[in-house]
Amino acid sequence: MKQKACYLILLMSLFFTGAVSAANPKKVADGDGSIRVTMQTHGERFPASYTFNQQHQGQQHEGVLFTKERRNDGSIKTTPNGWSFMMNRIESDLVSLSVTLTEQEHSETFLFEVTPSNHVQCQSFPFNKQIVQSPIICLSKVDGI
Repeated sequence: MKQKACYLILLMSLFFTGAVSAANPKKVADGDGSIRVTMQTHGERFPASYTFNQQHQGQQHEGVLFTKERRNDGSIKTTPNGWSFMMNRIESDLVSLSVTLTEQEHSETFLFEVTPSNHVQCQSFPFNKQIVQSPIICLSKVDGI
């Protein structure tokens, strides 16, 4: 196996940031018309779950796993891999998310639209790489919106 193709995963935890939100999305109160969004990017090893309501509409949230690659000159290149999603619309009749998946500088964006219900609804995306494998996003109501 080539040294260059070997990825050293030095950080095995996910970092989550809200690009716009000052409030922590996990602290949204149940009972205010909230939805729960869960993102899995590597089977069930790295799930991330958030609770959102209409105040999060138009905001972007992301999860990143950093990998390090040793270059031929001995230096190390750090590359972010993971996902982000834009909360396009959160209404009682439609939730719309733009999901962007990234690995090794390759990105693809998918649209996930669903009518919220009490049952968990999931969508898988055709993006299979070494780190981001068989990504799935799931959505359900926390209570009736």
